Amino acid sequence: MRRVPYALAALLALTVASPASAAGCPLVADPAGDAGYGIVATPLTPALDIVGLDVASGDSAVVVRMSVLSFGLDPSSLGWSEWSAGWYLGGRHYGVRARHTTGYAGVSAEFDAGNGQPTPIPVSVDTAAGTLTWTVPRAWLPELATPGATFGTIRGITGEAFTAVRDFADGGATTYTDRSPGCVPAA
Repeated sequence: MRRVPYALAALLALTVASPASAAGCPLVADPAGDAGYGIVATPLTPALDIVGLDVASGDSAVVVRMSVLSFGLDPSSLGWSEWSAGWYLGGRHYGVRARHTTGYAGVSAEFDAGNGQPTPIPVSVDTAAGTLTWTVPRAWLPELATPGATFGTIRGITGEAFTAVRDFADGGATTYTDRSPGCVPAA
C-alpha cells in the first residue's frame, strides 16, 4: 500500500471539507484536530485550530467570523498567538488579523487593505462560543460599490511565535456574493 505524504493528505482534507455542510455553513469548514504543525513540533493548541470561517456583508459593514475548536487565550503561548482571515475582492487582497501576547494584555486587531498600512479595528472574542468576529466598515472596501461583487479565495490562518503556521483553512473556490444571505449576521 502506498502512503500519501502528510502535506498532500492535509491538502486533500481541506479540499474535501472546504465547501462545508450541505446547508453551506460555515462558508469555509476545516476539520477539527488538524492544527499543530509548524517549525517547532508542539502539541495542538485548540485555540488555534480553525473549524469554520464565515463572511457576510450588509448595508454598513462586512462581518468576518472565525470559529476555533476551543477558544481560550493560552498563557503558555510562545510569545503571541494570531488569527487571520483574508479574501480577494475585485482583484485586491483584503484581510483581518487579531493577536494576543503572552500574559494576555488584551487582543488587538487590524484590517489590511493590501496597501501595507494596517488599520486598527475592534474584534469581538466570545470564549464560550469559540469565535472571533471582526466588523469592517463597508466604505473601506470600494469594490462593494459595484452590485454583486464577489469575495473569493477566502482563507483563515492561525499562528504562534516560533512555531509558524498552526492551522490553515482554505476555502479554495468558495465564494460569497455581496449582500447575499450568510452564515453570520451581516451589519
